[in-house]
Amino acid sequence: MQKIKEYYRKIRNFKLNDRHIFKICAILFFTVIFALYMINQMNLSFLYNNFGDVFKSGIQLYSIYVGQGDSSLLIFPDKTTLLVDTGTEEYSNAFCKELKTILSHNDINQIDYLVLTHPNADHIGGAMELLETFDVKVVYRPKLSVPGEEESKYPVYADILYYDVINAVKKGNCEIRYITPSIFNVDNFEVKFWTPNEIYYSDENSYSPIITVTNGELSFMFTGDATEETEKEFLSMVKDDEIKIDFLKVAHHGSKNSSTLDFLNKIKPSYAIISAGVNNWYNFPSQETIDRLKSVGTKEIYETNELGTIGIGINDVSFKIASGFIFDDKPFLLVLYFCVLFAICSVKISDKGRRIKMYQQFSDKTEFSCKQKTIENI
Repeated sequence: MQKIKEYYRKIRNFKLNDRHIFKICAILFFTVIFALYMINQMNLSFLYNNFGDVFKSGIQLYSIYVGQGDSSLLIFPDKTTLLVDTGTEEYSNAFCKELKTILSHNDINQIDYLVLTHPNADHIGGAMELLETFDVKVVYRPKLSVPGEEESKYPVYADILYYDVINAVKKGNCEIRYITPSIFNVDNFEVKFWTPNEIYYSDENSYSPIITVTNGELSFMFTGDATEETEKEFLSMVKDDEIKIDFLKVAHHGSKNSSTLDFLNKIKPSYAIISAGVNNWYNFPSQETIDRLKSVGTKEIYETNELGTIGIGINDVSFKIASGFIFDDKPFLLVLYFCVLFAICSVKISDKGRRIKMYQQFSDKTEFSCKQKTIENI
């Protein structure tokens, strides 16, 4: 009770001085800065990493960092969006935030075409949150059915995540199409699905389509986790046709079992993008794949495990590239914020200690001076 009375008396007798006002202003300043950063964190991160020029480009290509997963976004000149895969479930929240930021800078609020290349978790893990966050118009799904789809002519793939994703797609207000060889047009670009042609494959990765997007002057290729089997199927279809790819999203995170020399010799990509996680335990991308890309004349190879999210903006024959890891560690930021506040509040303690030390030194000098005068008087 006595302590409560003492605290009450101190509060009643408390008076603001310059030091208190400085601390209050400092705390308010850092709180406002922190709040603004937390609200606009994704925007600031993209602008800091020079994505501004990419956002202004005619056609935009993004490989979004989703850990050891895959997700590519193509924004056409007329603002139509094509999203190929959604990355891992672990990164689904950060993935949707980055996607929302990219789209908002382009005044877009929907995904026009979503392609789920195959049922592996590192490619469809973010689909559930994506479907909850965005309005998706058309979904391309693999030629694999889920348990309960008796009417389907395609083989059953019994996986819980794939089952949940397909059911979420069905509940959504979107058109559903199976991935089969087909063509549709966006703006003045032709979007073509070359594979898969077969119904049964021993490896679910082989259900990944090889997709080209081209307007005759500029070309892109997306490959999911296409295997050597898929690439042979593609080569048998193109035969002697002239295929030249400007930007290739390399298959299967740069695995040595994809991107065969025959395939790369046919498409001769000018630039390649590899989506892989930092320090992934598969050691992707494989050095063999890197060497094969370089051997066919690929000028640059961009890797998300080294650069983070990659954005490429193309205008006519020139393009701008931006990249950077988006910092999204909220616990660290909160700890840092409270450390700053603690440091500000601690100024009082250090200042008080300094004043006590000065007072003791002054007292010692005064006492010594008095003693000296006493001795002189004697």
